[in-house]
This record gives sequence, structure tokens and C-alpha cells, in this order.
Amino acid sequence: MSRAWSVLLVTLVPLGCSKPEADGTPQRSNAGTSVAEPPAAGGEVGRPSATELAPFAVGQWSKYRTTLDDGTTAEITYKIVGEEQGAHWVEIVRGAAEAGTVMQLLVKLSNRSDPNSIEIKAARIRMPNSQVKELREDKLGPSADGYKRALADIFVPNLAGSPQEDVTVPAATFRGAYKRQQKMEVGQAQSDQNVWIHPAVPISGVVKSEEIGKPAKTELITWGTTGAKSEMARAPAP
Repeated sequence: MSRAWSVLLVTLVPLGCSKPEADGTPQRSNAGTSVAEPPAAGGEVGRPSATELAPFAVGQWSKYRTTLDDGTTAEITYKIVGEEQGAHWVEIVRGAAEAGTVMQLLVKLSNRSDPNSIEIKAARIRMPNSQVKELREDKLGPSADGYKRALADIFVPNLAGSPQEDVTVPAATFRGAYKRQQKMEVGQAQSDQNVWIHPAVPISGVVKSEEIGKPAKTELITWGTTGAKSEMARAPAP
């Protein structure tokens, strides 16, 4: 497995990357699906009217705070920073943009109700030493299909029939967020997590995730529907 794809998997885990279901394509309702603007501090987001996430659009972004078992925290930001032949560049910034890892995935997602419609067209990664690597379709390697399935579970989550409950995070109180329990896999390690998802949140819809029986958790800090700018070209601090 390439180093780039190892970083990809570790980066995606906090947003609810789970082992995909073995069979079946879930059915979803897409009525009323849209991304909302964040409310004022301490505000609320109303109960969703759909079980399908809104389409990708350039400018969308969402920022999360991850708390590890030992109490240390880190921020992860997801952005849609460009479009290329019907696919969108999804950028993932882990840690401070000036010093952390920045990764981009060129994701084609023609139907957010069909997990089989997702394609990973390319990937770029900028490590803290400022080196940038790009992999296109024929260079992504044999692991690409596994990551494609993991991404499908993030970007096309099966919310139909999921219980709904209110959840409060730094960003807002979300009424009627969909709650899923997922088995997480990172290499040989596994864990169970609860994940709350709301279609008002751009890109992944994730509001919160927490590891069952442990203090580790990820919470939405804020988000936006416009204004996302890429950090890929920014030179890291010396």
C-alpha cells in the first residue's frame, strides 16, 4: 500500500469511514435535499426532510475537531475546491494548513443515492516537507477499489430507516440527525462508532462521531456553502 493511500485512510476515519455492506443498494428519498447556511452561535438546524445528501458544489467546506483518547485535539477541514470534467476536487486539510498534511481527491459522484456511481479519478498529497505527489486513475493501484467503497459509505451514506435524534456540537444543535452505528477498520484494528449525519452539512453530512466505550470523538465546528480555498499550493512553514 502506498504512503499516500495510508494517509488517506487515516484521514477519512474520523468522518465515519466504515466497512461497507456486503450486498444490496439502499433506496433513499431525495425530497428537499439541500445544504443550509450555518445558524448564529448557539442556533439550531431543523429536522431534515430527506435521507440523501446534497450535491457537491465548489466552495463548500466543513471543519471538525477530533479529540483522541488521551484528550489531545486536532482539526480536520474538508473542502470542495475545484471541478474537472464533471468531477470535484475534495481537499482534506489535517492540522494547521501551513504545517499539516493536505490531500485532494478528484471524486466523480453522479448520483448521491447510488454508492456505485462514485469514481476516484485522481489524488494529490502535499506532505509537510512541501513535496506534492499526484496519482491518476492508472496509478492509483489495486487498493483503489477498497478506498472507493469506503468513500462511497462516507459520501453516499445509507440513512433510510436510521433512527433520528437531536445532537449538539460546537457548530449548532441539529434536530433529528440520523444516527448510525458503524464498524471502523484501520489496517487490522477495528472499533465501533456512533455517527450522526444531517443533510444540511456539506460534503459528508457528518455532525458528530464517537467511538463506543472510549472518549475519542469528532465534532463539527462550523461549515459554509461558499468560499472554500485550496491550501495545496501554499508553502508550508520552514
